[in-house]
Amino acid sequence: MYLQAQELTKKFAEDQGQILYMTPTMFLRVFNCYKKLLKERQVVVKDIAARYEAGLDKIRQTQEEIYKYHQELEKKSPILQEKQRSLVRVINDIEDEYTKIQGQRD
Repeated sequence: MYLQAQELTKKFAEDQGQILYMTPTMFLRVFNCYKKLLKERQVVVKDIAARYEAGLDKIRQTQEEIYKYHQELEKKSPILQEKQRSLVRVINDIEDEYTKIQGQRD
């Protein structure tokens, strides 16, 4: 790895026209810096992955709840329709009685 770093410094010198000396001490500093940055980035990536998973779990949970509500709605739909029909009958009965009362008053 150290030899690869030396080759890269030669390439950098050719491309940029600047000489960069890669001593073993300098290599260790760069390598330690790289390790530190890698660990920091891994923490950030793990945090992002954890938030992503939490979001997916929340979506799955919401999807399950929607499915349950949909099933419940399908079960209660006939009951609701029957209550609507009975309400319409009651309203019609009230209107009929109201018209009878109006007819009796006149």
